[in-house]
Amino acid sequence: MPIDLARIHKVSDVDVAKTSTSHADDESFLVLVKLRPGAERPSYVTARACVGTGIFSALVTGAELERLEIDPSVQSVSISQQMQIGR
Repeated sequence: MPIDLARIHKVSDVDVAKTSTSHADDESFLVLVKLRPGAERPSYVTARACVGTGIFSALVTGAELERLEIDPSVQSVSISQQMQIGR
């Protein structure tokens, strides 16, 4: 089932959500997840690295991104973008 990033309100980077309105539910996204104070990391997501207290990076599928959206322990999600390097 396609994932519409514009529908996921916890995604803090609106530009990423607008780049494409439909993504496959098994498509992977590199994300930074910010948890609410005192919350524990969701068991269905494997952290790649802890960035700080309550912030971690992870590689998630579109389906997991939708699950993060409804998870009360998650405050926000930022989808990583490739940097454009000028010549």
